[in-house]
Amino acid sequence: TIPLRNLSPDEGREYLERCGIPPEQQEGAFNFTHGHPLALSLIADLFSQRGKVGFTPEESPDVVKTLLERFIQQGPGPAHRAALEACALARVMTESLLDQMLDMRATGTSPSNGARELFDWLRGLSFIQSSAEGLFPHDLAREAIVADLHWRNPDWYSELHHRARAYYTANIEKSSGMAQQRALLDLVYLHRENPVIRSFFEFQGGILPEAMQPEDHGVILEMIAANEGEESARIAAHWLGRQPQGVTVWHAADGHLAGFLVAVALHQTDESDKMTDPAVEAAWTYLDKHVRLRTGETSLHFRFWMAEETYQSVSSVQSLIFLAVVKYYLTTPRLAFTFFSCASPEFWAPMLGYANLVRLPEADFRVGERKFGVYGHDWRVETPARWLSIL
Repeated sequence: TIPLRNLSPDEGREYLERCGIPPEQQEGAFNFTHGHPLALSLIADLFSQRGKVGFTPEESPDVVKTLLERFIQQGPGPAHRAALEACALARVMTESLLDQMLDMRATGTSPSNGARELFDWLRGLSFIQSSAEGLFPHDLAREAIVADLHWRNPDWYSELHHRARAYYTANIEKSSGMAQQRALLDLVYLHRENPVIRSFFEFQGGILPEAMQPEDHGVILEMIAANEGEESARIAAHWLGRQPQGVTVWHAADGHLAGFLVAVALHQTDESDKMTDPAVEAAWTYLDKHVRLRTGETSLHFRFWMAEETYQSVSSVQSLIFLAVVKYYLTTPRLAFTFFSCASPEFWAPMLGYANLVRLPEADFRVGERKFGVYGHDWRVETPARWLSIL
């Protein structure tokens, strides 16, 4: 027996060409199947019969049905199917996560079928792969199982989401370092089916956030000057010295600075800070008019953020920066209000709108000839816990 893995893009195109699929439809077919040989052959069969095939699970239910029958034919009972559905929803499955997602009373599983037995069964399936983090299904299997679950039992789909979210949130609160970053990544991954998340987020969490070191100082200012100008770099230098604890950096594997985030604690600023940074002045004008911080409450302004190679475009580093912002939301004591500035507010409107951040033109600011747009969120009106639930 020789395992047949996914075909490469070139192999997939050649196969589809030999099956008579028109060139303009080959890319859609390959992306839908992820190169899975059985799925490619099903697409080719359907095309030969109908002359047209949809390339989403909703458009090609025949393909999904056949694949599901193939994928889950080894499932001995309802508990095993529930374990498979849970595994398809999570970025990676661990035994402890499976134990929480499969409340035995809800799934009807007998006490003898514990999480360990189900986890071992999952690990033995041909389309389940293993990594240092846990188990995960083949991409096509994941999509087929999730699409079927969402259609067949939306209540159970929502319940699995709820249990996974509770598990990740608890882990974020009690962990640190890479474990915390993975929990944040897992939390965001639950929303991957939303096209906004797919378009604006890359699920790669390979480098850790770190506190700024003295040698990072000059590199950060050079990156800001190159992307936003010398005046912005001068303002950033003020904050690197004034609130160094608010600077988070990411270093690539070779040690060079890959990106950074500067979070300004507005509740710790004074009049001189307002005079130095127009962003802080605009934020305080907004707070004084609309929010009015109470004693002990905190407010943050995510003032500078960028990746070395891509600035504020979609990238793996940008996604890590957004995870760090979410961490601030979930872990900052008595957080009342946050501001998030960006150079292209219209570009980020779908993503930030999905995250329930509100566009605040009153808080926009200029540095030299350049204007920056600002989004905000009132955490007294919508708490982090409520925010997660709405997402």
